[in-house]
Amino acid sequence: MLFNLFFILFITVFIVFIIFTSYFSRNSCSSNSGCHSLESATIEQFREDDWGFVICRHVNQKKVNDYWKECIRCIRRFHPTSRIIIIDDYSNPEMIDKEEERRILMNDTHITIIQSEFKGAGELLPYYYFHKYRWFEYAIIIHDSVFLNSPMTSKLTHMYTTDSNIAFLWSFKVRGFDDNNMIDHYLQLLEGRDELFKIRKMDKWKGCFGVMTCIRLSFIDKLVEDHRLFDILLPRIKTRNDRMTMERVMSIIIHAHMEREDVDTFFGDIHDFCRWGYNYEDYKNKVLDHLPIIKVWTGR
Repeated sequence: MLFNLFFILFITVFIVFIIFTSYFSRNSCSSNSGCHSLESATIEQFREDDWGFVICRHVNQKKVNDYWKECIRCIRRFHPTSRIIIIDDYSNPEMIDKEEERRILMNDTHITIIQSEFKGAGELLPYYYFHKYRWFEYAIIIHDSVFLNSPMTSKLTHMYTTDSNIAFLWSFKVRGFDDNNMIDHYLQLLEGRDELFKIRKMDKWKGCFGVMTCIRLSFIDKLVEDHRLFDILLPRIKTRNDRMTMERVMSIIIHAHMEREDVDTFFGDIHDFCRWGYNYEDYKNKVLDHLPIIKVWTGR
């Protein structure tokens, strides 16, 4: 009899303790915004169709035709169902195996190829078509000569959980190849030029290598609204020198919209990341196979 009373008392106290701690945890979380981090809100809400890859393709020789296919193959190793959009910047049609291209598209319905209307605009094209068609919330924008060697999930999730608008894939600080007259010319054409020149003169900005980023759609909307980005620049980007200048101009524009001086970079400075001039033959021989992502050079 006495044992039964003690047992009932113990169970009652235990239940009260559980109710109390549950109530305390719930209320402390409601007053602490940090409680809804990775566990509660974001990973489950951040679905695979909220993001995708946008690839700039330019095939001007037979061996380069392997790049975009290898780029896709590497993405599919880690992201088998993600949307992949390929923006073709006036490739030579004789250099692309159209039958193979059709077969790839038939076998993978999550891949779309768009032929660009703006010849030579290169790195700016993925941003224009992402803004135009609005496929997802975040886009990973890369060249066809970039090959994943690890998944991008953790980096994307971090951007989503921190409400981040943009991260460079690689940055650069070298100024030796800057065409200052061209940079100033393009900045002068843009709306909001005073703020852009202010950032340029401070000289604390870092370049966005290849204009490759992970970027939020609403952030591009803001750049377009404030600077008439595509109306002004797309018709003017024609040559390799134009595209190199575009790296600098886009970097300055992005820095002008940051609440802090720096922009996050996934893989650091390109000059520290890998050997400059690393080519496709090196890649096939797995010279830098330990890296999480690999860029090869061709000089198109």
